[in-house]
Order: sequence, then structure tokens, then C-alpha cells
Amino acid sequence: MKIGFITERMLRGFGVDLVIDQVAGGLAARGHEVTVFASVSDESFQPGRYELKLIPTPAYAFFPRYDLSAQRHLKYLNGEDIDIWLVQTFPYFSYLPRLKAPAVAVVYGVSSTAGFPARIRTNFAYVNFMQNQIYFRFARRLTSISSFLRDGLPRGIARKTEVIHLGADHYVNAAGRDTPAEAVALRRELGVDDDDLLLLYVGRLSAADQPYKGTAELVELYSRLHRQNKRLRLLMVGFGGPREREWLTANGVLVLENAPAEQMPAIFSACDLYLTGSRWEGFDLPLVEAQSFGKPVVALDIGAHPEVVAAGRSGFLASGMDELGDAVLRLAGDEQLRADMSQAALEHAGGFLWENTVTAYERLLKEVL
Repeated sequence: MKIGFITERMLRGFGVDLVIDQVAGGLAARGHEVTVFASVSDESFQPGRYELKLIPTPAYAFFPRYDLSAQRHLKYLNGEDIDIWLVQTFPYFSYLPRLKAPAVAVVYGVSSTAGFPARIRTNFAYVNFMQNQIYFRFARRLTSISSFLRDGLPRGIARKTEVIHLGADHYVNAAGRDTPAEAVALRRELGVDDDDLLLLYVGRLSAADQPYKGTAELVELYSRLHRQNKRLRLLMVGFGGPREREWLTANGVLVLENAPAEQMPAIFSACDLYLTGSRWEGFDLPLVEAQSFGKPVVALDIGAHPEVVAAGRSGFLASGMDELGDAVLRLAGDEQLRADMSQAALEHAGGFLWENTVTAYERLLKEVL
């Protein structure tokens, strides 16, 4: 098959971009001719197995105009020798009614807008309406990264949507699960003692830019927990800058902003458990990545979390921040429980392999054709 992906970007640090790289590379490795068309790329993903072509699209703060600006590339894309399209992101879902080759839309969800200013809430409402009520109706089929997202679609669209969970073994495949020397070196560099319990969060660091990630609440929770157990240390890893570093370090949090992908295996290996206070997730890839390294996880019982955590076995899902803190303290005080959940986390993560994801995509694309 000649498969075309259409996406807004291919940049380091974005989950969707990593997913596209893994699926496109996996399909190419199986002999398919794969091209990824993206508006922007920072060359973090070196295709090798697939071709990357740019379709520069000016981004506008007013999303209807952004949607309209994407139309400039439609004629070009229809002239490409493609058997089937995988349309990944806004503003390119507007192509679905007019693409000549059959198209499958991929549903990553529209995040919660709680805490955002009115302008952003309006833009997100526009995207949600246009995708769910208009554009998705023109897709031959749809895939969703979770049942949670599929179940939120209009009934007619949900019926033609297949849930394909993501893989999470990319860091393990790249570096192996056992990186003790690197993990020990990282703990030393961070000033974490051998008997400290290192909590890890991976994601956006800003409390203002994406408030649903719950970083402000997480930092507040950590301050309370640290007063109760001085052995607890929190490491937060992700996109950020001087503003985030100053805020986090002032609250006793360890920070690694913009960590390279090559360092992530050591980061996951160095932690003792994974912790997030996110209030909305369509999947939550870092939560599964942590389990792939055998780390117990603690998260809120929201979104797709019940699908990606074996609650009570590989980690705890809490109803609120107080219960989240109780789970951390319970794990901190019970070494055997951490060991049991570590083993369960490894077993549970074995169900989230990129090989399985690529197989499901390949089968679906063949069915559509």
C-alpha cells in the first residue's frame, strides 16, 4: 500500500508526533510505501524508513481561519500517488470531504478546556464541533486511541470507529529495560539518595499553558507529602523554560526541562514510582511508558486511565488529590507492595506494544481498501 499521513507537525516532545513516527515507521518496515506530510518538522524524527514532506500551513490564533488556510495544500495532496490516507490532526480533518483516495481519521481527542481563557475555549469548541459533527462523517473509517474517546463521539461516528491502543515500548526497545548505571548516575546528579523514594512526572511543566495537566495541584500535593515523609522526592520532566524551573525549584521539585529522548530510559529507570495529577487524558502515554519499565503508577481515575492502568495491581487510580496522596504514602511505606506492583506493571505494559498497534492499523487499512 501507498500510505499517506497528514499531520500538523513532527516535533520532539509531542505525543501525537511520536505515535505517527512509530506507526509510519512500523508500516514502512512491513514493506508499505509511507509518506508523512507535516506542516512543520524540527528533524527530531529521522524518518529513514518513511518519507517526510512539508506542507507549510500558517497557524492562526483564530481557528476557523487556520482551518481555511490548510486548504492551500489540498490540490497538491490529491495529486500525490497515495492509495489511502491517515488524517491525524486539525486543521487537516477539513480535507476529509475532498480527498480523492479513501481516508481514515485518527481520533486523539480534544482536551479539557477547564481553566483556559475564553478565546481558547472558543477555539476548542469550534474544533470539537467541526470534527465530530461534520468532518468525521466523511471518513471511510476512524480509529480512536481509547474507548474513552470513542464513546464520546456521536453515535453514528462511534459505530465506524475502531479502538487501537498505542504501544509504549519505544524507550525499552531503544535502550533496554535495565539501565542501572545510567539510572544511578542520574540519581547522583539530581542529589537523590539511595534510600530516597523518587516520584516522577513526565509532561508539560507549565501550570498556565495546559491547566488540565494538574501540575499546580501536583506541586501542592508534593509539598504536603514531603512534610509527612522526607524521603519523598519529586522529579518533573518535560517542556518548560526558566519560568517553570524557577517555580518548581522554589517548591523543592527537581526539574529536567526538554530532556532528550535518549535520556528517557534512564529517567524512567531512576524513579521508584510514577505520579500524575492530570484531569483529562485521551490515553496518557507516559503512564504506560513508566509501567513498561516496571514502575508502579498513581493517577486520577479519569479519561482513559482505567484502560491503561490495571487498577489495584499495576498502580492506584484515585478519586481525588487527597486519595492520590494517600496512595503515594501507602506505596512509600510498603516495599513489598512496590515490588508486587512493579511486576504487575511489567506484565500489564506487555499489552501495549507497537507491533500490535501497527498490525491493527495494517489490517484496518486493508479492509478499507
